[in-house]
Amino acid sequence: MKFISFRGCQIPESEAHVLKALETHIGKQFTQVDKITVKTQMGFSVENKRVTGLGLFYCEISSLPESIGNLTSLEILDLDLNQLSTLPEAIRQLSSLKYLSLDDNVFSTFPEFICDLKSLENFGILNNKLSELPDSIGKLSSIKVLALADNQLTRLPETIGDLRSLQTLWVNNNKLSKLPESIGQLSSLKKLALTMNQLSTLPESIGNLSSLKRLELFDNRITKLPESIGNLTSLEFLNLDKNKLTNLPNSIGELSSLRTLILVFNKLITLPESLSKLEKLKRLDFRYNPLMTLPKAIKVLKDRGVEIPGKLSSKYNRKQIAGGQRELLGLLWKQIGTTIDNIFKSDDELQKYKKTDDAYDIFTSNDNSIREAAKKRLKEHLFNEADNKLSSPSLRYNLVQDLNKILFDRKEAIALTCAALNPNPTITIPSEVLEKFSSAWPRVFAYYYTRNENTG
Repeated sequence: MKFISFRGCQIPESEAHVLKALETHIGKQFTQVDKITVKTQMGFSVENKRVTGLGLFYCEISSLPESIGNLTSLEILDLDLNQLSTLPEAIRQLSSLKYLSLDDNVFSTFPEFICDLKSLENFGILNNKLSELPDSIGKLSSIKVLALADNQLTRLPETIGDLRSLQTLWVNNNKLSKLPESIGQLSSLKKLALTMNQLSTLPESIGNLSSLKRLELFDNRITKLPESIGNLTSLEFLNLDKNKLTNLPNSIGELSSLRTLILVFNKLITLPESLSKLEKLKRLDFRYNPLMTLPKAIKVLKDRGVEIPGKLSSKYNRKQIAGGQRELLGLLWKQIGTTIDNIFKSDDELQKYKKTDDAYDIFTSNDNSIREAAKKRLKEHLFNEADNKLSSPSLRYNLVQDLNKILFDRKEAIALTCAALNPNPTITIPSEVLEKFSSAWPRVFAYYYTRNENTG
């Protein structure tokens, strides 16, 4: 092998020719550096007289010469922030390559021959235009870090589960609507980032990720967590901010290593008592949820020194509900305004509450007699309207359900919903709800079924 001097160091002639070709192609000269780092522009590193690192950050290149395949000792190749849409197939000859970064380019198709790089450990292709990954991605047997964020991926192939060495998977800001079951086969995975996607559920297999320490699911559409989430006993950080969760599984209390749990901006109505079992928890954030009550577990955690943003005084419910439920009650009040007015005019105790924005104050009043009188009158009036086959108040089903959760216990809620909404032919009470509560309220459900049959 013939060695020649290039920029003051001895390297093989064939490798020097590659660097010279790149200089001509780019119009700039290389500088030798001790180590290739992020943002190394026109730099190369040498070890044992072989080129082992190449940094071409922000060189405005749209192509690479085929001769790059001659850099057979290359371990690091940084091509970030260029205009590349393809790579020469000679890249597959870089058998020693461990680190390849293609961030901030214009790839719309995944360069499939990259999957032949058996030594590749860290691969990034952030902020490109990829819409899919090839099944051959599963051939990257040595990969430890895979960064796919800021693309347009709609799915991950099942073969992703073959990446048994994978420790970090970043798929933020894509268009994923679901995860493959094979995700649970990633036995070495420690960090999984899926923020800003369109996920509504997680597969049960997620619970098989026994090494997972960090799970980021911020800004998705998740409505429910699988019970298997409790199997993630190595998990230390869980971010569920900005989803659509209404409750948490009791198994959340089995996350024995959990230190941070973020639940901000969901639709949580309750929190499980099992949270008190999280003995290593340091921070719990559940602000901006329509919580009706707090479990005793919150006091246990607070006494243990867990950081819980927001005030947890005796006025907690009022302050937390005020943002969401006060608005909801106000809206309901306006929708059934004449009904409410008629009810309260007939009761001296309720006369002082007349304004639409006082709905919250009435139904959360510390004066039990006022609160109970309001509830009783409202229920009586709604049932009377239904029995007389009059048009019931115009209440959307979901709003009534939310009102029920605030004002009445579960049995009362179902009864009120049936009575209030049944005369409206556009509303259908889900059969599973009816079946679940029919034993508790036989007369109500007999009434409901009769009315349904009569109206066709």
